[in-house]
Amino acid sequence: MMHYSYDMIDLIAALIGSLVVGGLLGLVPLICGLVKKRVGLALGGFFACLGGGLILGLILAVPLCVLFTVLIFVTKPKTMGAPYGQYPGQMPYQGPAGQYYQPPARPVGGPPPAAPEQGQPASEKMPWEEPEQK
Repeated sequence: MMHYSYDMIDLIAALIGSLVVGGLLGLVPLICGLVKKRVGLALGGFFACLGGGLILGLILAVPLCVLFTVLIFVTKPKTMGAPYGQYPGQMPYQGPAGQYYQPPARPVGGPPPAAPEQGQPASEKMPWEEPEQK
């Protein structure tokens, strides 16, 4: 059996205590971030508080907890609900140089124009769509 000195026991207790404090404070941004669907900030806040608690204890873990919690509630998602790479009012990506069908502007009061099937170029017909010659 190993004989530990009081200095070693104090060091182990300080490390465990600082990890527990950092982990408990890290739960605040983790839970808030997961509820607000900000997973990156949630995990970043948790691990920052854990590391800050290990390095300087409450002196660093509390400000990191407050900082990440405020960031979670103040910042908005980059895309704000739009698909990745699409800005509000922008047409969805339809291939290089707009080779796919672009619906024409509908005349006021007129019926909507017929559109080809999704994914086919507007100008090309498939071989099986050719009219039979008799």
